[in-house]
Amino acid sequence: MLKNLTYLYNKIKIYINIIIVIRHKQKKRDNIMINVATKTGGGNLKDSGSVHQVINICYHLAEVENKNNILVVSAFNKTTNLLEKIVKSYIEGSKEESYKILDEIKIFHLGISETLFPDDFTFRYKLDNLFHKILFEELPDLKGKDLKYILDHILPFGELISAMIIENALKKFLPNIPSKFIDARYLISTDNSYGEANVDFEKSCNQSKIEIKEAFEKGTKIILTQGFVGRGLKGATTTLGREGSDYTASLLSFFLNVNELRIFKNVRGIYTCDPNGPNGSSAVFIPRISRSELKKKQESGEIVHVLHPRTLEPLEMGNILCSIRSFYNPEEPGTVIY
Repeated sequence: MLKNLTYLYNKIKIYINIIIVIRHKQKKRDNIMINVATKTGGGNLKDSGSVHQVINICYHLAEVENKNNILVVSAFNKTTNLLEKIVKSYIEGSKEESYKILDEIKIFHLGISETLFPDDFTFRYKLDNLFHKILFEELPDLKGKDLKYILDHILPFGELISAMIIENALKKFLPNIPSKFIDARYLISTDNSYGEANVDFEKSCNQSKIEIKEAFEKGTKIILTQGFVGRGLKGATTTLGREGSDYTASLLSFFLNVNELRIFKNVRGIYTCDPNGPNGSSAVFIPRISRSELKKKQESGEIVHVLHPRTLEPLEMGNILCSIRSFYNPEEPGTVIY
């Protein structure tokens, strides 16, 4: 019975999204003028040098290619896993272990901030206060709540901290290119399925257009937001589950009629197997692949997993071109997914 209800629920969701797509395509394209969406994952964000590389990508898009850009960022490398350890240690009663892990995260991020902004004591104080808030205000307040609810409340701090650092870097290193941070919780609305929330397409589409159109009308060239997170029915923070940041980027690309989505990873593009793995010497680069073929070959294991099937859905619905590119050589075309 439960299996049948789940199947019916998923079918209804598909039909609702199809209706939304039809309505979306029937509407006149809003004059938001976003040429490209970009997304960089936590595997790329490891130190101050990687933040400078994000700035280089943004500069090239704005000044060389003359394109408006919405940039989606993940948490820094391994931060989400460490935040999860903090939650589990705290719940198990090991507060000292929670303090120790949080201190590790704090030292890492403050170290990057000190390198990037050596004279900006105000920013580092703000960041330090956020870590204090996580441990001494947020976690105690969540005592007795469901584990998935607690994780959805704490894990998104990783993306928020990442966005704070990159926002400050954009202001410092690209002062003549207007940029703005918009919290993804004002863009992506979901239900309350904590851990893997379902997106309300119509509400999210309307919210995204309103928030981002207003920013670009004021001359903004770069919109920065965090991936992975959304806002539930009563305002609580939710997460989009596995590979949620890629999904965020594809959703926003669809909602905002973006021409192209560029996803930056630590490899040149898509390969038949991991080029950095034990069989890397046999990896074959794939310059072009259709969305349907990518999905099929990922499922069969013929190529290395790159994008979750859920991430491909908005790209398919909006017929949006996507490229998987090297974070370190972003001007190379990488693999084009059409």
